Amino acid sequence: MELVERQDALEALERAHDAARAGEGRFLLLCGEAGIGKTSILRQFAQDRSQAGPTAWGWCDPIDAPRPLSPFHDVLNTLRGVPPLREQEDPQAFLALLRDAVETSPRPVLVIVEDIHWADEASLELLRLIGRRAHLLPLLLVASYRDDEVGPVHPLRRLLGTLATVEAGSRVTLAPLSPEGVHRLAAGTLVEAEALHRRTGGNPFFVTELLGNAAVGEGFGAVSDLVLERMGRLSPSARALLETAAVMGRVEVSVLRRMSVGASVALEACVAAGLLRGDSLMVGFRHELVRQVVLEALVPTRHADLHADVLRALTEAGSRSPHAWRIMPKGRAMQQRSGSMRWRLPGMRPPPVPTAKRPFSSPAPCDSRRRKRRQNAATC
Repeated sequence: MELVERQDALEALERAHDAARAGEGRFLLLCGEAGIGKTSILRQFAQDRSQAGPTAWGWCDPIDAPRPLSPFHDVLNTLRGVPPLREQEDPQAFLALLRDAVETSPRPVLVIVEDIHWADEASLELLRLIGRRAHLLPLLLVASYRDDEVGPVHPLRRLLGTLATVEAGSRVTLAPLSPEGVHRLAAGTLVEAEALHRRTGGNPFFVTELLGNAAVGEGFGAVSDLVLERMGRLSPSARALLETAAVMGRVEVSVLRRMSVGASVALEACVAAGLLRGDSLMVGFRHELVRQVVLEALVPTRHADLHADVLRALTEAGSRSPHAWRIMPKGRAMQQRSGSMRWRLPGMRPPPVPTAKRPFSSPAPCDSRRRKRRQNAATC
């Protein structure tokens, strides 16, 4: 599928590559949320520049104990044809090996390292070393990362701070697609583009998956896999909080704290995973589609229990939140059946209750009957 609204990012990569060909190396960071199109852009750029010089790829993986310098093992295997020796596995030695490989190349080298938000500490150290010396090397190094998973104390912050002060360093942030961009992708399909943009938030991966699934009549497809994989990396308390937020849509932080112990830590984990966002008062999902996936994954009994728990928390808090009625339709039905809880919360207007039809009433007695009753009363 075509790259839509990504010309600015491709032009920034081209300018950095031109500088590397002129002898001034560059280090470019490409960032954006999961599914925003970082890999697609890098593949397109590498394909367009395949004749301009060698390209080496490295990947960081979300594992608990990654091999030190793992992405640069991939890079050096490509550039040198042989893996580094075990005694060479430290950032300084890898820097010397990389310098030798790029300086002996007759043309500028393109090095791409993906997902550095998962990089091990040694790899981040090597990236810092390269960033300070990039202008002296005949290479363009492009590193991608998910900015929605990089919190204030993430290990990647040191590298970002280093590159902010380096002349050879730059950053390109990919934005979601505009409604016009989504319309271009949806052209020729039966999907309504405006509704698709609202549902996906302009995330290109979500857009293309829903378009493809709509064509074959399926549900969320690979979007579910992405969301559930992220949920699987959360602690049980963070997953429970995420499910609660899915039931409410947007939720007051005070309500979450009332419902679970340690809600602040769990909420921070959900935000760091790129699933929720908000402020000190209210939080919600980054994408409505993510919320729908979480809801779909709930078993019916868990879904009903969450509604009951939220209603109970709102009742105890006396919530006057304008968002509280989002959860009420299912909650009212449950309570009407069980009668176990009050559905009317303090300060909230109840929904209109349908009134039963009045029973049929007989017409007023005729005048002759009235006269007869009066006559009988007079004779008594």
